[in-house]
Amino acid sequence: MHPLFFYAVLSADLTVGPSFSELVGHSELVTFLALSDDGLTLASGGGEIIVWNVELAEERLRFQSRPMHAVAGRVVDGDRLMCGFEDRSIREFDLQTGREVSRVSCGPGSTTGIFAFSSDGFWALTELGVDGVYLWDLCRRRATRCFGKEQRTCFTSESLAITPDGRAAVSSGLNGHLYTYDLLQGQCADLASNTEYSLAAAISADGRIAVFGRRDGVLEIWDLAVHRCRRTYALTQGPITALAMTHSGAVCAVGSADGGVRIVRTSDGHVVWSQRAHKRWVHTVAISAHGTTIAASGGPPRGEKYPIKSDRNFSIAVWRGIVR
Repeated sequence: MHPLFFYAVLSADLTVGPSFSELVGHSELVTFLALSDDGLTLASGGGEIIVWNVELAEERLRFQSRPMHAVAGRVVDGDRLMCGFEDRSIREFDLQTGREVSRVSCGPGSTTGIFAFSSDGFWALTELGVDGVYLWDLCRRRATRCFGKEQRTCFTSESLAITPDGRAAVSSGLNGHLYTYDLLQGQCADLASNTEYSLAAAISADGRIAVFGRRDGVLEIWDLAVHRCRRTYALTQGPITALAMTHSGAVCAVGSADGGVRIVRTSDGHVVWSQRAHKRWVHTVAISAHGTTIAASGGPPRGEKYPIKSDRNFSIAVWRGIVR
C-alpha cells in the first residue's frame, strides 16, 4: 500500500476526511500535473501523457509522448491540453482523442526549457536559456516579447507562473532573484535577491498575490501591487519544491522535499491542512480553480533514481473535498 498518512486538519472551513485516490499508470517520473478548472479532469505527463477521470479515479486516455517528454502542461476548457516538450516545442492535444492539433517550435537549443500557459491556451511564457523569458502568441505562432535582453539580466529561471488571462507572470530562479512581469506593457521588475534561491512560484488570477517557495523551506507571500514581501513562513526543514494557487489566491498548495503537501492560507500563512504524499520529494502539485481538487506526484531527489522501477513509484495522489 502506498504510504500516505493523513495527519492534520486544522480549520473548521475545511471538510474533515476528504476523499482520496491513488492514480497508478506512469512508467517514469511524473513531470507535470494539469487540472481542469472544475477539478474533474487531470492530465499528467511521465513517459506518456495520461488523461484521468478524477471522479471515478480512472484512466480515460493515454498517448505516448516519446521520444520527447512533456515537461509542462495546462488543461484548456476541459477538452484541450497545451504541453511544453523537451525539444523546446509547444504542442496542443485534443483530450478526447489524444490527437496533436498544433505545434509551435520555440527554436534550437540544448536546454529543455520551462513553460507556463494561460488558461485560454492563447499565451505561453517560456524560459529556454540565459537569453531571456519569451511571451508567445500561440494563435500567431510567434514570440511577441522578450524579457531579459533589454534588462541585461541573465535569466536562469527555476519556475514560471502566469495568470489565467495571460496578463501577468512571476518567475523564480537559481540566481536568487524573483521577477514580476506585466505582459501587456512588456515590463519586468526585479522583486528581490535572496540568499536562498526559490524553486517554485505561483500567482493569483488577478495578479496581485504571488508565492515563492525557497530552498531553505521558507514560503514567501508577496503583494505584487506594491512589490513587497508581506510575510515569510518557515514551513519545512527542506526545500519547497512545488506550488500551485487557487484563482482567488486565498490558499495555495505547497509540495516539499519531505514528501508533504500542505494547504496554506495566504492571508496569514496558516497551514490549514497537511498530508504525507510520498516517500520522497513532491515534484509537482496542482490545485483546481476553487481548490476542490488537489493532486501531487513525487519521486527521488533530482539526480537520483529508484533502485527498482515500478509504476507505483510514479503514482499520483489526488484529494477531493478539502476546500469548499
